[in-house]
Amino acid sequence: MVHFKQYRSVYALFVIIVSLVLFLERHAEGFSSEWGKRLEYSDCELFYTPLVTEEKARKLGDYLVETGFFRKDNAGTVQITKEGDIYQFRMVVKKSEADNMEFIKSAAMFAAHLSKDVFDNEMLVIDLCDKQLKTLQSVTFQIAGSQDEKE
Repeated sequence: MVHFKQYRSVYALFVIIVSLVLFLERHAEGFSSEWGKRLEYSDCELFYTPLVTEEKARKLGDYLVETGFFRKDNAGTVQITKEGDIYQFRMVVKKSEADNMEFIKSAAMFAAHLSKDVFDNEMLVIDLCDKQLKTLQSVTFQIAGSQDEKE
């Protein structure tokens, strides 16, 4: 009987610790991981790296909520980072979407809107990623009147 009580106590402690860890992972505002600091919007999460200010990350998060990209019925994960002068908006997608030309065209249009509405017309690339944020496909957009368009 004593052995059973010890087992039950250890099991209860284990359940409490696991529950606490899962709670903290899911609900800690500003939670930092290998993907950067985390901001939460409904069932969606936005990670931002030290190369992006918290102010810019929050502006992006608010924009994603306003445009319906972040919705309660559509849990998702995105990351914003920067490489040199180019912002990288990384989003988790299904593999089939990363190979779909219509989806890629829509992502390019979305990149143009993000650049204009959130990032003051700075260059932006959208990386379509798997669940581990490994890039499946990179999507850029053409700025109207740019040098490449004139050639």
